[in-house]
Formats: sequence, C-alpha cells, structure tokens
Amino acid sequence: MRIITAAVARAVIDAGILAATYPGHDPARWALPLLDQLDARATGWQLVELDTQALAGLWLPPHSGEACHGDSISLGDEGGSSVIQAHDWLIAHADAYAAANPSCWGRIKFASKRPMSPLVVSAASVGDRVKPEQAELVVVDGLHRALGFWMAGERHCQAYAPVLDRALLDGYVLSGA
Repeated sequence: MRIITAAVARAVIDAGILAATYPGHDPARWALPLLDQLDARATGWQLVELDTQALAGLWLPPHSGEACHGDSISLGDEGGSSVIQAHDWLIAHADAYAAANPSCWGRIKFASKRPMSPLVVSAASVGDRVKPEQAELVVVDGLHRALGFWMAGERHCQAYAPVLDRALLDGYVLSGA
C-alpha cells in the first residue's frame, strides 16, 4: 500500500459516496455513519493505492445482498471473505448467484465496466465491518466495486483510509459506542 495523498478532506470522500450512480441504491445511508465512527477516532484521512496483495486480501464483510431488491443468498462464506476468496466463489457459482441476487450481481457487473473510483477501507473494524486478525484492511464502502474491479482484471485501486492511532489498531474495535 502506497500513500498517494497524505491529507484528504472528509468532504471529498463524502462527495464520492453521495455521487454513487447505481440505480435504486443509496450507499450513503449506511456508509456515512460508518465514516463518522471512524472520523471520531482518526487524526485524518489519506488516499492510498492498494497493490495486488492488498486488494486481493481486502476483507469483505458478510454480504447477503438486499432482500428489498430481490437478493436471496449470501456471497460466499457467511463470515465474510477476502476479495480473492469472494471472486473465486463467484466464478464457481456465477449463474446461481446472478439468478438469486440480481441486485448484488448487477452492482458487481456495473462496477466491472465503469471507471474505477476509490473505495473506503480501514485497518480497524467499524460497525458491522469486522476485520479478522488475518486481514490487514476491511472494506468500509465499495464491496461491489472491489469485486467488480477484480473481475475486470484490475489488480490495483485507490482507497481512502483513516489515519488511526497505533493503539486503535492493537486490538481496539471501533463501534457505535
């Protein structure tokens, strides 16, 4: 992971989330509160480049799709998975997943054909974005885009990451408390 811009205003990150373009979806309703939680513990935000290893290992929280949009099965392991694990699972179950989760599959396919936009990642858990010990980063915003990028053959991407105090990374889990 390489720092591209050492100091990024939170308003820039929010604007990107608010500009989400997939029809019928508003990631801001759940992403912005998670960023607020991170913001309360961060000393700032930075724009980083995730290399192949960081993107492949990026932890994706459990994802059941959106039942209100017709999705009915979980993506891969119900405990979450890395981008590479989720990708491998999707390849093995593509037809069944596309049929059972039209909204989620549509967002992944849409992202695979669009210009890349930065994800939001964290080195500490926040809300329901629980980072297991073996993962370096967890996706906070951009699960479908991360998978879409990987499916399109992208092996690097940009991401916004909070600058967290070392004590927060040594076992402290960010929560709504």
